[in-house]
Amino acid sequence: MYPMMSRLAERLRTGWKQTPHAYPLCALSLFPLLFFVKARVQGGMLFGSDTLLIFAPLRALGFEHLRRGNLLEWNPYIVAGMPYLGEIQTTLLYPLSFLFLFLPLPLAITLTPLLHLWLSGVFMYLFVRQLQGSRMGAVIAGLTYQLSGFQLAHLYAGHHTITTTYTWLPLLFLLAQRAVEERSYLWTVGVGVALCLQILAGYPGITYYTCVGLALWWIALSLRQALAKARAENSEGEAEVGRGMSIGMMFRHLLGSWTLGGYAVMVALALAAFQILPTLETAAQSMREGGTPYRFASSFSLPPENLLCLLFPDLWGDSVRIPYWGRWYGWEVMGYVGVLPLLLAVAAVTVRPSFLTRFWGALALLALLLSLGRYLFFYPWVYRLLPGLAFFRGPARALVLWTLAVSVLAGIGWDRVAYSDENERRRLRLLTGCLSVLSAVGVLGLILSAGQSGVSRSWVSLTGYLLSLGTAEERYANVPYPHPAFLQASFSISQQSLFWGVLLLTFAAAWMRQRLDQPTRRGWMLAGLVIVGMDLLAYGNKYVQGVPFRRAQLDPEVARFLQQRRRAEGPFRVVNLTREYSDNVGAMHGIEMVGGFDPFIPQRFVEFANVSEGRPMDVALVVVKLSRHSPLLDLLNARYFMTNRDAPLKDNALVEVFQNRHVRLYENRRALPRAWVVHNVQTIPDRVALLTALAQKQFDPRRTLLVEQPLIKKFPPANEPMCQRPDAERCQIMHHSPERVVIQARLATDGYVVLADAFFPGWEARVDGKAVAILRANYLFRAVPVPSGEHTITFVYRSSGLRRGAWVSVGAWGCMVISVLLFVRRSRQNPPPVMTGAVLPALPSALSAP
Repeated sequence: MYPMMSRLAERLRTGWKQTPHAYPLCALSLFPLLFFVKARVQGGMLFGSDTLLIFAPLRALGFEHLRRGNLLEWNPYIVAGMPYLGEIQTTLLYPLSFLFLFLPLPLAITLTPLLHLWLSGVFMYLFVRQLQGSRMGAVIAGLTYQLSGFQLAHLYAGHHTITTTYTWLPLLFLLAQRAVEERSYLWTVGVGVALCLQILAGYPGITYYTCVGLALWWIALSLRQALAKARAENSEGEAEVGRGMSIGMMFRHLLGSWTLGGYAVMVALALAAFQILPTLETAAQSMREGGTPYRFASSFSLPPENLLCLLFPDLWGDSVRIPYWGRWYGWEVMGYVGVLPLLLAVAAVTVRPSFLTRFWGALALLALLLSLGRYLFFYPWVYRLLPGLAFFRGPARALVLWTLAVSVLAGIGWDRVAYSDENERRRLRLLTGCLSVLSAVGVLGLILSAGQSGVSRSWVSLTGYLLSLGTAEERYANVPYPHPAFLQASFSISQQSLFWGVLLLTFAAAWMRQRLDQPTRRGWMLAGLVIVGMDLLAYGNKYVQGVPFRRAQLDPEVARFLQQRRRAEGPFRVVNLTREYSDNVGAMHGIEMVGGFDPFIPQRFVEFANVSEGRPMDVALVVVKLSRHSPLLDLLNARYFMTNRDAPLKDNALVEVFQNRHVRLYENRRALPRAWVVHNVQTIPDRVALLTALAQKQFDPRRTLLVEQPLIKKFPPANEPMCQRPDAERCQIMHHSPERVVIQARLATDGYVVLADAFFPGWEARVDGKAVAILRANYLFRAVPVPSGEHTITFVYRSSGLRRGAWVSVGAWGCMVISVLLFVRRSRQNPPPVMTGAVLPALPSALSAP
């Protein structure tokens, strides 16, 4: 037995040595594995604020239907109903969401983002290796990108779609480089497939910034290649003839290269059409139609004072130990990449400029400027002139390009330090000397401040000044200034951040100095890797936490009570006034809520909710959270109100029916049924006037139906409402599922059946099997004309965008597979000629080319 085990161990050692990427891939796997173990031990599910609020309920709903063989298209559980598949962040069609089909929800929620965390490091490693960076330099770049502040802070926020979309950037740039260099159809298709996967990953804002950076990368590579070929051709012929030929050749080359780029985008759009078209259909009915207002689009800009957080990330709080008290949310404005990677990136740009360092340095600077958003005087022009920017909010999300660029430059800088000539070493020693002086000044300042007792007056003044900078819109944290506990906690954590920043800067400068003297010594190489890993781990570890799965669910007693009432009474909605639960959580229990959290909430419902809450109609919202009882909520079939136990409601229309140690439930006796009959119709063309009329207390929705368009056919008015003739008229819901509603109605005279579910393109109605047009009634709902007598009304949702997109995507995938197979077969039969005398130095050699 022992000889057999010895032979097995020898084979493993031999195979390990023959695999050059084994050690780097294991290094990049270490931190995701540690984070997985930590999350499982602490609570069983990876924590994220938006995980609990939106992603856990949405994924539980969609994948439960998918396991039953149903592709869910409509979500009735929030905001009176809205498309499910058209909300791209559900990621129902994203291939790497397959874990949700086979694993329990808590385990899938934990594994999926950590899988992408590992992939992001691997893709960055492969990209830098393609640039012919060393393996150690590629590992440094991979760790920097994998454990960046942008990624881990958004992971803590529960922004799963941001982290999954972030993963694909290095792979896209890698494939784009190969496509431009080789002018290859196969690599161009690869770019299209990777871009398709990034689109399906679910966050269009990151995809937008990816496309901006990718277009600049494609243009820069093709221009460099065209210039190199023109120079080669010009040097071979006569000057005048060569110049004319080179200009024509350059134009043809650029046209061909940019045509390949356009083809890659077309491939991506065609492959992802089954998700893109439903998303566009949904966005057209939301506040994002035609672009968002400047004030909304420029929110979550990077405040100028947060540039200090590139070196001292917890200077204004960390959102974990102490609430972040800077402007906006802390995770939205975080671009920390580590001290040593930032220093290596500076070294790469300043010591030996080349094509690569100039491009990536310019991209990092451009991303940093874009992320400042509204704090730049010229950003309003950028907002108007840059196509597509107005559709997305959060300029600070351009930090994704900053993180990508600095990670690449860190990998290049690692090799610059190791393989530099004497002149370059003098520059690097000058750089490290300046850093040493700065570190010494920082250490002296920290020593002097540490000798003070309590909080200094300067800190009180600084805190007050920074808090005064932010408007009410920019302040999300309720900061108890000038409470002594807050001042002490903020002062302590800022001191710690400054201390560790200065300490890391000192270590980084000392390491670089020693590395210049002994560039190939393995001990110093390992020390640099440890500095980067420990720096990013110490910063990001607090953002990876576990949480029990029950935090994402309703109280079991409350859920059981509401489910029993639904079985007994039929469909109804619940108004959530609590601080405990998100409105999306009802989707996990089959309970319909009035509010909701979604980036694509229909504009009509946002306006309806704003008027209900007493706000201006045009306030843009992605979270509809209600705080009071309003007559408009009665129209929504809001049968129950849920509030915290310590916050009882006082309203004559609300009767308490349930109470436990957490919440109270009240029944709304004024709530209308889900469906009813109306005979009188009033036309109000103005939307504002119609919504205002609905909110009036004297308006009786049982007697009158308000519409915006004049009716072609009008039924004669009736003098009495349905509720006064119970024997003559009846309206009962027989079946109510997400995409199909069946109503049995009996009318004494011709009238309209109103369903208190949201009107939306794609809904079709039939009365006794005959198709009828659906009216938008009472600003938000569906209504159909029904003649007198007994009738069956059926509503069915069919997304036309999904069906058109499915045909396009199926055709595109089929054509792509066939054409790739034909291309490979032809390439094998007719191998390309071997090129001699390359006109463009291989991109890897550009690392050292001036």
